Amino acid sequence: MSVAPCGAAHAQDADKASVEVIAKGRESAVTAYSEEARAVADRAQATIRKGAVNPDLVEIERDSQSFVADSLPEGALQSRERFADEPSSFLVFASTSMPEPDLLALLEVASDQANVHVIFRGVPESGGLDGFMEYLTRLTKGHSINPTLTIDPPQWQARAIKVAPTIVALEHGVEIGRATGTANPAWLREQLITRKGDLGAYGKIYEPAERDMVEVLREAVAKIDTEKLRRDAENSFWMQQPRIDLPVVQEARVLRVDPSVEISRDVVVPDGTVLAKKGDRINPLLAVAFDQRLIVIDGSDPKQRALAKQLAADAPSKVVVISTRGPSDDDSAETWVKWQTDVEQRMYLLNPRIQASLHIERVPTMIEADGAVLVVNELMVPKGGL
Repeated sequence: MSVAPCGAAHAQDADKASVEVIAKGRESAVTAYSEEARAVADRAQATIRKGAVNPDLVEIERDSQSFVADSLPEGALQSRERFADEPSSFLVFASTSMPEPDLLALLEVASDQANVHVIFRGVPESGGLDGFMEYLTRLTKGHSINPTLTIDPPQWQARAIKVAPTIVALEHGVEIGRATGTANPAWLREQLITRKGDLGAYGKIYEPAERDMVEVLREAVAKIDTEKLRRDAENSFWMQQPRIDLPVVQEARVLRVDPSVEISRDVVVPDGTVLAKKGDRINPLLAVAFDQRLIVIDGSDPKQRALAKQLAADAPSKVVVISTRGPSDDDSAETWVKWQTDVEQRMYLLNPRIQASLHIERVPTMIEADGAVLVVNELMVPKGGL
């Protein structure tokens, strides 16, 4: 029986992540709900493989995207068109509020009939999808039945179904007749030979015990604190960023660094031209102009932020401020914004490769080019502040 509900890392990376989280807050909530549903399905399938439940309950398939799409305004129209390709089909609307013998009889009548679809509005609130699965397992134990079973609240909405059991006959997706209090396709087919439309009640009817799963989903999404979701995502981003702990400069010094690299093997283009030979030394400053001023600080230190602001004042367009660490408090995104506001510059995170290539050993450090060498200026932080 198949049950299928239908229905340095650069700091701008942090800014981008923040925007995406804000824009997709509710979408994330729906995704989380869908993943939880799939997890339940996986657990059910694993149990089945172990032989702990009725083997006729083969799997629970949840197409969450389809299910969510059906909860949109156009969902009702999609639901009405769902069976348009079937020349003749019967929709049997059922509920666990029905007496167990009646529900079992309904499932037996629908068993192995591809054009008979048993449809529930949702799952019981008390047990959720797991409880619903266990209930069906217990109900059908010892019976060889295999109906097509779906959880499809848009069908209930689109066809204005109020009670169970209700059976609806379709021809190419168009309703030609219905009846309540019965779920027998053969009986309804025979009745529709002489009359069409709503044939009325022919047995006991019951209010559905299950809540509309679309409404349940909407309520769950509405309860999501999207602001907290945003903050948690941002804080998680910062917690995952590497931090490089460098000592604070205790004595100012200036280093002149040759950034040349030695070629480890010949560099040959496809036409055979040798661009560089093994052992050659290449200085990138001779090939590409470097007119930036890099200021590396521990962004968590207010005095270093103040110094960075001062060093950037005379050439703000040339300055790149790099922090050895990101914030680690509960409001990391807001803290990072404050740090950038303090230095009046966009900040970036230092990564190990840049640290090694620029010979950054202490903070604060300012790096500029002087011809073919890099000038690494390790600066003292004024004790009295700036």
